[in-house]
Amino acid sequence: MGEIIKIIEYILCAGLVAIRFGSISNVPFKAFKGCAMLGALGCIMRYSLMTYCGIHIILASFVGALSIGVFASVAGRHWNKPAESIAYPALLPMNLGMYAYRAVEGIVMCLNAKNEADFLHASYFVQYNGMVYVVVVLSMVLGVTIPIHVYYRLKRKIRIVGR
Repeated sequence: MGEIIKIIEYILCAGLVAIRFGSISNVPFKAFKGCAMLGALGCIMRYSLMTYCGIHIILASFVGALSIGVFASVAGRHWNKPAESIAYPALLPMNLGMYAYRAVEGIVMCLNAKNEADFLHASYFVQYNGMVYVVVVLSMVLGVTIPIHVYYRLKRKIRIVGR
């Protein structure tokens, strides 16, 4: 029962964060539902893959972003808005601030190192967390962008053939 409450809380928080980023990005009010649903979908997809399937955060983030990209095309058509305007605010709740924070913390540890061993440990800390953060962000951008571009290409081909 506690796990179900945790998942529901995670879904609600991801939806609210997606709405917040949607309002900052100037998404129309009627498309906030789409941002919230897609943000919750991507976050719960990543969480489920990591927690229950044991998949690494990089691949889980890519699959979560891929699901946002696929459903953003449908949601954009439903709300008569570009898919990007719904997908990118929904992608932002999946951002991994902890890895970026740890990378910056490692930089501070490097500056305060008293000996070479401490410096090398802090340097490893920076490199690992920084690489994970960069690769996860790149995989999320690719995951959300690929389905949207494929959808637009297919839509254009259908329009050209239909003439």
